[in-house]
Amino acid sequence: MTTGGTTFAATFSHERGEAVVSVRGEIDVAHTEDLWDVIEEALRASRRLVLDLGLVTFMDSNGLNVIVRAFQAIGRGEGAAVVVRDAPVQVRKLLRITGLDEYVQLE
Repeated sequence: MTTGGTTFAATFSHERGEAVVSVRGEIDVAHTEDLWDVIEEALRASRRLVLDLGLVTFMDSNGLNVIVRAFQAIGRGEGAAVVVRDAPVQVRKLLRITGLDEYVQLE
C-alpha cells in the first residue's frame, strides 16, 4: 500500500518475516494518520515492524507519537519489535532526547 502526495509517502512490504514500512518526506500532523494506516496494515502481517526512515526529511512529535503507538500495538514478547532503520540524524536525536531509543531498535 502506498499513500501520499508530493511531500510524503509510506509503503508497506513484507520481507523475510518482517513488516517493512518505508517512509519518504515529512512526518508531521498532516501525515501521521496516513502513516498510521500503513503501519496498521503492516502489523497484521508481522509482529516485527521495521520503519525505514532513510528518506525522511522532517519528523516532529506527531511522528514520535506514531512510533509509540506502534510499540504499544505490538506489545512485548517473542518476535515483537519496532525497528527504526536508517533514521536521519535529526530523528535519531529526537529518539534519544525522548528516551524512545530505549524501546525501539535502531539500525
